Amino acid sequence: MVGYRYKQDRREVKDMEIISTLAVVVTNVLLTAATLVAAKATRKDK
Repeated sequence: MVGYRYKQDRREVKDMEIISTLAVVVTNVLLTAATLVAAKATRKDK
């Protein structure tokens, strides 16, 4: 019973790690996109 509970906790931890990784990736993609848009905007001004 205790072992099952521990296994369930480990799985939840793994899910949280995956969610954290996805969040970081999404944030990086959004930052990159924002940077590219800003670069295009400044280029248009010149």
